[in-house]
Amino acid sequence: MKLRLPPRRQQDSEQRILPLINIVFLLLIFFMVAGQLSQSDAVRVEPPRSSSAADMESPLARILMAADGSVHINGIPVALADVTETARSLMAASAPDAIFVKAAGGVDARQAIALLAAIRAAGATGVRLVTQHRQSP
Repeated sequence: MKLRLPPRRQQDSEQRILPLINIVFLLLIFFMVAGQLSQSDAVRVEPPRSSSAADMESPLARILMAADGSVHINGIPVALADVTETARSLMAASAPDAIFVKAAGGVDARQAIALLAAIRAAGATGVRLVTQHRQSP
């Protein structure tokens, strides 16, 4: 006795690609939730407003000064007295083109000037103070 199999239904191309689309969307959602797009600052710093619209490239060295006066160099807390030595060793290790200093808007100007002087004493020539772009009223 000869049995015949029922004819196979041809799946259209939309039905064959649907599982692939589902997997791509799941991977997209996974990487959006799990991934980190940019490095966040070690402490929350709200820089002062600026009237210039110059964009800054990504720095190789980032120094943060929080409103309480604490200093972080590339995410590592450093005492203000040790900034010169730490900046000098950082420049010897990676030779950054520019050191970006991001100070909170509420920081006393004398503390910010002392920080910039300590960085200058380390031999840095390209120091940039990061500010926020002023919004037009």
